[in-house]
Amino acid sequence: MRERPELKLKPPSISARRAALAARNPIWRSETLDQALARVVQEYGERPYLLTDDLRWTYEDVLAQAENFAPGLASLGVRPGERVGLIMANHPIFVPIAFAVWRLGAVLIPLNFAFRSQELAYVIEQSRCRLLITMNAFRHLDYLAMLDELAPGWESDVRSRFPDLETVVLHGDRRPGVLTVDDVLSRGAADPSSLTPDTASALDTAVIMYTSGTTGAPKGVQQSHDALLRNAYCTAYHRAYMDGWRVLFALPLYHAFALVKGVLSPLW
Repeated sequence: MRERPELKLKPPSISARRAALAARNPIWRSETLDQALARVVQEYGERPYLLTDDLRWTYEDVLAQAENFAPGLASLGVRPGERVGLIMANHPIFVPIAFAVWRLGAVLIPLNFAFRSQELAYVIEQSRCRLLITMNAFRHLDYLAMLDELAPGWESDVRSRFPDLETVVLHGDRRPGVLTVDDVLSRGAADPSSLTPDTASALDTAVIMYTSGTTGAPKGVQQSHDALLRNAYCTAYHRAYMDGWRVLFALPLYHAFALVKGVLSPLW
């Protein structure tokens, strides 16, 4: 990638960088997270948004994948206000999945992928997830084996154990009778008409994050679109982000710090 010559220059002062951010955002926009991404795409769509050792996704790339994934989720019955659990390490697909959930007005529940089976069962049940997207395995943890233990026969009937959970989607190797993330993307791309109008409000809940539960069972903390965007803007302003800077992070995205600082603050 070509270096941008302006990045070799001495950056403006902290106060000047903050003033530039404030000038670009003179009044607060009341918008959802997916609306914020769509707004950024109009101006900076071709710029890189996610960079890993293996890929470079622009803002446009992430929005396009989210817009394919959202009708796929809608075809599985995901509606505004419903909860979508996500057991996912920092795979790039986490980000378009999150924006697809928000596009539907649904609620993202990023689960701690270090959970063991009983912790996993508690959060799935307590959060009342309608749909669960999970990796097959990560490091020494086998999530499909956990589901086999918790809900034998879950491939065809997961509601006998988790009454609110209707569908499990896999990110990894196939299991007969179970949809994969690629299947959902293909569904959405084939039938974009199943995507309902975006009726979510900035004050609607966007994410429920579960605390560590050091003094008891994990507690679900509800965060609205507006609260997360304000947090992200405050991060950019406090750290005096400059155009073209990049955020390097390795914290897991089920953690608020990683989600806000790593994924949402670059929108500003």
